[in-house]
Amino acid sequence: TTHINGQASYRVVTPAGNVVIAGDASNDETDPELRPYSTNDNVEKLAGNATILVHSAIHPIYQDSGFPARVYNRQSSAPDISRMAKRAEVKKLIITHLMPPLGADAPFIFP
Repeated sequence: TTHINGQASYRVVTPAGNVVIAGDASNDETDPELRPYSTNDNVEKLAGNATILVHSAIHPIYQDSGFPARVYNRQSSAPDISRMAKRAEVKKLIITHLMPPLGADAPFIFP
């Protein structure tokens, strides 16, 4: 994806199962009006029938919080990742790098 120059996603295949690590993968289209979801189609293909998918996420609470849209729209949202994992028939989903962190009293405010 083009979220970060050099961003890569990996699929590790083992006899015990397959693990996909997506990192900061997102939809390459940053205009929310032109994309149906925030996740990346190539990552979805890579994650097909994976035992575990590890993916970074942003919480949708940031969408209208004052968080810079140019940054928000370069992330995959937690709900979109969940839907992608279901479509790809992933058995276990691990969300990482979640912003704001769980247990936060409020989202970080960006002027």
